[in-house]
Amino acid sequence: QALADLERIARIITGVLTVAFVAVWSASSAVLFGYRVELFPVATALYLFALMFVYGQRRWVGLVVYPVALTALIYVLFGMLLRIPL
Repeated sequence: QALADLERIARIITGVLTVAFVAVWSASSAVLFGYRVELFPVATALYLFALMFVYGQRRWVGLVVYPVALTALIYVLFGMLLRIPL
């Protein structure tokens, strides 16, 4: 019973994080201190970090390196090489 409750809570948190990620991603960019900042890389790295933490990753290497590396790969592949607007 307790495991089922934890899984349900994890699914709810995942839904909330996903809605927040899509909302931030749809904003595309923001101006901070006079500089235009792309929100996709920041939002994606934070989203992956949060999901990995919710689903049990606790090692800092996994929580930092994997989201940053995957975000960089997605950004370079789709944003720069394929020129798909993120």
